[in-house]
Amino acid sequence: MHGEMGSLRGEVSSLRGEVTEIKTILSQLMPMIVRIDERLSAMPSPAEFYELRGRVEEISRRQPTTLGYTPPPGRSVQG
Repeated sequence: MHGEMGSLRGEVSSLRGEVTEIKTILSQLMPMIVRIDERLSAMPSPAEFYELRGRVEEISRRQPTTLGYTPPPGRSVQG
């Protein structure tokens, strides 16, 4: 019985150390999580992205596009 208590105390002590390590890591991650949250809240909603996609498709239909790029005369493409 006495040996079991010692083993249990060792396991609890080990778990406490792991919890402390987890808390330390989380406290280091918190500023990054806040920045990500701020960026996400500034991003357009899915509905706004869908609306933008419709606008881009409409503009694409209105304006002709070329399949390749030709540099203007007098310019050479550096390779």
